[in-house]
Amino acid sequence: MKILLIHAEELWYKTHKPAIKNPPDPPGEFQAENAAVVFVSVEKGDGERAVDEASKEIVKYAGETVKADWIVIYPYAHLSSNLEKPRRAHSILVRLENKVRELWNGNLHRAPFGWYKEFRLHGKGHPLAELSRSIGEQGRVAFRVVDGEITVSEAVSKGLAPRCLGRRVRRLEGLAGEKEELLGLRSWNSWLALGLVERLARRLEDLGKPWGSLYSLKPYTPPEDLDDIEAVARLYSEAVALGARRAGSPMPSAVVRVDVGVEILDDLSNGITKRITRINTCGDPPCLEIGASGEILLYESPKGYCLPIGVATGGNVFLGPLGNIVKAVIDHEASRAEVEDWVPRLPAWMHPVTAYIVPLSGASEYALSVARDLASLGAGVAVDESQSSVGGRVRSAGKLWVPLVLTVGKREVETGTVTVRRRWRPGSQEAVTLGELLLEVRSLLSWSGVSGFVLHLT
Repeated sequence: MKILLIHAEELWYKTHKPAIKNPPDPPGEFQAENAAVVFVSVEKGDGERAVDEASKEIVKYAGETVKADWIVIYPYAHLSSNLEKPRRAHSILVRLENKVRELWNGNLHRAPFGWYKEFRLHGKGHPLAELSRSIGEQGRVAFRVVDGEITVSEAVSKGLAPRCLGRRVRRLEGLAGEKEELLGLRSWNSWLALGLVERLARRLEDLGKPWGSLYSLKPYTPPEDLDDIEAVARLYSEAVALGARRAGSPMPSAVVRVDVGVEILDDLSNGITKRITRINTCGDPPCLEIGASGEILLYESPKGYCLPIGVATGGNVFLGPLGNIVKAVIDHEASRAEVEDWVPRLPAWMHPVTAYIVPLSGASEYALSVARDLASLGAGVAVDESQSSVGGRVRSAGKLWVPLVLTVGKREVETGTVTVRRRWRPGSQEAVTLGELLLEVRSLLSWSGVSGFVLHLT
C-alpha cells in the first residue's frame, strides 16, 4: 500500500464520471479545511497487516504531527504500478476507513472510489506538510522476531519455521502424484475432484453446526495461491478479518470450533494429525504475521513439502483451502503405503464414487437396479459395462481408490445378492444380500449429505 500524506489548508473535490464500470460508491462533492489528506493506492497482496499499519500511520500524522481537524482518505491509483483489482481495492479502502474510525476522534471522510474527480488542494507548505509512506512489502508476509521482522525464507534458514516452507509445491510426488492427476486435483476441472471437495465440505458443515459455517464449495485453486505459504497466509488473514459467516469469501474454508476441527482431522486419515506442524501467528514472537494471533496448521509431507490446511484463532479453526486437505489425505495415505503394509484409501463418505459395479454377462439390468437403489441413499455409483475384462474393470476401480467394488452375474441375479470387495479388506470378497448392502452403504454415507448419482460407463 502506498500513501501520500498532505496537510491541507483546504480540500475540495467533485465527481464527474465513472472511471470503472458500476462504481461501488455514489458520486458526490465535498470540502474540508485543516485536513490530513491521505492519497492511497491499494496494491496486490495488501491485507489486514497493511490496513493496521496504514491506519496507525494516518492517525499519528493527523493527530500528533499536524493536528488536523479532518482525515480525508482519497483513492489515488497513480502512486503505484502494482494495483490491486478494483473490487478488492475498494474493500481494503473501506476496511482502512473503519480502522481509522476506531482510532480517530476527529472528522473522517472517504472520497468515492471509481470516479474521475475534479479537485482543488491547498497545501500548508510547512516541513511536515507532505510525507509519503510504503506500507508492507509486496510478495512478502513478515515473520516477526523479538527485535524486528524478517522474511519467511530467513525464518526458515534460522530454524524458526519448518524447512518445508521454503519449498513451493506444484504437484504431489510418487503414488500421491499419480492419484492427484488421476482424480483431477491438479486443475480441479474433473467431476471427481469437485465431488471430493463437495463431500468434504458437507461433512465439515455438518460437524461444525451450530458453531461454524462454510465459505464456499468451490475449491479456490490457482497453484500460485495454494502452494505459497505467504499467499495462503494472506488468504487466512482475509478469512479471519471477514469472520465466520461472510459468504463468498475467496478463502474456501469451513469455520468450526477447535475441538471439532481436531476430530475432523483425526477422522480423515489415521495418523494424519501426527504430520500436522503448527506455526505461531502473532502473538508473541517468533511468529508469522497474518493479522491475528493463533496458529497456522501445516500438513508436512514425508517428502519434505508443506500443505497449509488451516488456521486456529479465537477458539475456532478455519479449515482450508479444502483442496489442500484432500491432497494432504491422499499424500498421507500414499506415504503410508510406500513404507508399510497398507492399502491407501479415502474416507468412504468423501469419495464421490461409493460403489463401482462390474456387471457380468446377463446382469446389466440388475446392476442398474442396484445402482439406482444405492444412489437413492446419496451414493455415487459407476456401472462399468465397457469392453474391458472383468479384472481390468476391477483394477480401474482400484486405481481410483473406490471404497466398494461390486460384481454381479447370473448367480447374484437369481439370489438377489451382490459380491462385494471392500477396499479396507484387501484380498477378500463376500456375497451379501441387497438389503445388507444398502444398510452398509447407509452407514458409510451417514455424514455425506449429498445427492447420489448413477454413472453408466460403456
